[in-house]
Amino acid sequence: MIFSVFAIPKYSHCATSNESRLSVKKSGFSPQCDNGDILEIKPYEKNADASVVSHDVVYCSDGLKVKGKMFAPATAEHGGSPLPAVVFNHGGVSGIPAPFVTRSKQLAKEGYVVFAPSYRGEDGSEGEIEVAAGEVNDALAAVVLLRGLSYVDATRIAMAGTSHGGIITLLAAQRDDTLSAAVCAYGVSDTYTWYKYLVDNGYDVSDELSIKVYGSGPEDNPEAFRRRAPALDAHLFQTPILLLYGEKDSIVPVSQGKELATALDKHKKEYELHIIPDAEHGFLFFMDPNRRSGVELSLSARAWDIMLDFLKRKLR
Repeated sequence: MIFSVFAIPKYSHCATSNESRLSVKKSGFSPQCDNGDILEIKPYEKNADASVVSHDVVYCSDGLKVKGKMFAPATAEHGGSPLPAVVFNHGGVSGIPAPFVTRSKQLAKEGYVVFAPSYRGEDGSEGEIEVAAGEVNDALAAVVLLRGLSYVDATRIAMAGTSHGGIITLLAAQRDDTLSAAVCAYGVSDTYTWYKYLVDNGYDVSDELSIKVYGSGPEDNPEAFRRRAPALDAHLFQTPILLLYGEKDSIVPVSQGKELATALDKHKKEYELHIIPDAEHGFLFFMDPNRRSGVELSLSARAWDIMLDFLKRKLR
């Protein structure tokens, strides 16, 4: 198992401003493109559910062409008040998985414009996988992208992420204090203590990507660990935070959530910590009744409802 999260055809259509409210303001790629510029966009699929509109997007982040998927209520195309939005950061380092698309659509049905980045080096995006480094820039560029859309309320944008996407969300929230809310589900909060947990519990941290990013440990590459330890910079948070952790998570243990909660308490920051009993890593996506028990399905639904309630209170 790879713990580098640790466990963690070119588009030809460029929309024009008169096609729909889901269109782009700029087309074509320039090496000098600005972060958040939409370069290409096309329908993602013919969705059987007419209540959600889906698009594949190519946008600019640090001069790279980064891909992503955007989901919005169909009503977004027909005028009305601007909608709140969520940048939804997936876990792992292998692109956006199908269950994440399912959850993104569910979130859109709740009345949000949802943007899911395929970070640099994934799903055909330019660049290389960096693990909670350049990916943070990609998530922040997605916020800029959303703020530039006429049907998005620029004052009501949140960010949420799971696992690798969780630490990306935490690091991004420390850099963008205009976010209305941030949700971290089973994300690493302190790479130092997490790495020690992995080593102490016999996990193999010698895969190629882990060695590339972290070397042989904190003493070998201290800078890599320090820049990925948001709990050590809890004073930087200005955004309300929801922390979701599984009681039986053996990959990112619940202690990671508790460590961040302690740091947030110290600096009197606004947060909520919910520990989901009996839940293992990835519990937000335990949705398949053919693979998951009734208990797992129930825990997943409970955690999802907690997240929806938090977003509703902070964005509505």
